[in-house]
Amino acid sequence: MSVIGAQLAKLFAFCAPCWCCGLFGFWYSILYSIIKFLIYIEKIKLAWYLQYPDQASVNYQ
Repeated sequence: MSVIGAQLAKLFAFCAPCWCCGLFGFWYSILYSIIKFLIYIEKIKLAWYLQYPDQASVNYQ
């Protein structure tokens, strides 16, 4: 995660004068949507594992 954070810091430092053009907002909205989608999938998986613990344990063996 720190490597990704360092790359993002470099990108934001490079693009700082350009924030007013909306590029930052565009990429932020895409990243936010992806993260929300991944969290939604994890919630579904967790609910499924809690509902069917027998099948979930078989999948991990």
